[in-house]
Amino acid sequence: MDAKIALSSLLLVPLYTQQLLLSCSEDVPGDHEELAFLKGADSPFLELCYVRLSFDEAESAKLLVHAWRGEASEVEQCLIARACPDHRSEEDGRTALLSAALQGHLEVAKQLCRAGAVVDPEETDGASPMLAAAMQGRLEMVKFLADAKAALDRPTANGTTPLHVASLQGHLDVVTYLCQSGAVCDRTTPGGATPLYVSCYNGHLPIAQYLCSQRSDVCKRTPTGATLLHAAAQEGQLEVVAFLCEMPEVDKDAQMLDGATPLLAAALQGHVNVVQHLAQVKADIHKTTKDGASALHACARSGHVAVARFLCEAGADKDRAMMEGATPLLAAALQGHTEVVRYLCDAGADKDRTICDGVTAFHAAAERGHAEVVQCLCEVGADKDKAMRNGLTPLMAACLQGHEEVVRVLCDNGVMMETPMREDWGNLITIVARQ
Repeated sequence: MDAKIALSSLLLVPLYTQQLLLSCSEDVPGDHEELAFLKGADSPFLELCYVRLSFDEAESAKLLVHAWRGEASEVEQCLIARACPDHRSEEDGRTALLSAALQGHLEVAKQLCRAGAVVDPEETDGASPMLAAAMQGRLEMVKFLADAKAALDRPTANGTTPLHVASLQGHLDVVTYLCQSGAVCDRTTPGGATPLYVSCYNGHLPIAQYLCSQRSDVCKRTPTGATLLHAAAQEGQLEVVAFLCEMPEVDKDAQMLDGATPLLAAALQGHVNVVQHLAQVKADIHKTTKDGASALHACARSGHVAVARFLCEAGADKDRAMMEGATPLLAAALQGHTEVVRYLCDAGADKDRTICDGVTAFHAAAERGHAEVVQCLCEVGADKDKAMRNGLTPLMAACLQGHEEVVRVLCDNGVMMETPMREDWGNLITIVARQ
């Protein structure tokens, strides 16, 4: 067996597809037979013939099943019966070693590698046994594969490495081992994500702390300009946000290419605790995107009333207009967020503020068919008859879009029926409203 193992390693062929024949006879030495006893008495040498045997397709198919199940004795029998250790599943292209790595079947993995399985097979998506083991947190499997010379940094088709997936899944022991074994800590995917970015995004604080201790770049940005703090804030990872904010090199007001800050990203997603913490550590609640949107615009548009309340109480400008003129109130009305609309009105936002063409929050809600918002605006005293520059009133907007419920709400609240209108619209508005 030692001779066959040596030949397998030297020739890079699977172990059990080799056969040694005595050149002087048709005898086949057993795998565990001592070759020294087969030498002739008059010669110090033993002449052997080396034969390569073909794989058995049926045994190869069975090998995949047994490897997935972790059935070591059956795996051994399949290999002895000349199963191909690198045979792939017809369904997904998975090899037996990849299956064993995924499932954590260490003994099976050892059997396969002894039989000549390739530790870094070319998978269609780039996934390797090492990546599979790292993703599942199989530390002993990762160690074994590393000892078998598996690549630590081999990426998938989308640039993900074993360190990325271990960081993604929160496997600190695997992350630690990979880094100590020489894995590249700051390798990025095409989207700009490093293992540290992935750990921050997913809220794995111990991994983020460890990677920072390994001098991972805390200032690295994605192609969109997102920082680690953006990633953690967007996902509401408060502990990671707090950890990052303690670092002097982390810019709490860093802006993405579109101008969004971490605080705005948190506000957009409704993470009020993150918004509160960022404001507490002096992040700027007034900073805007390139189109003029503030954090208050972001939470109003998304319907997060708790964030809107906090920002207003912290001094955010309730009537700040974006470049096209939209205020937080208009943004909330446009999206149908009644609770935010009511809060902003109660907090003193200008209910009748217009953008450049005369559109108000009332127009926006009526045109979109948000009857509850229209009712709310009526209750708080917004001007339900205010016309745009082209003469369009909220009632007209609702009629033109066929929003019968909005028309009914407006009529019930005493909207003016005989509103002046453009001549080419005729009496359509009045007729529809009266119906």
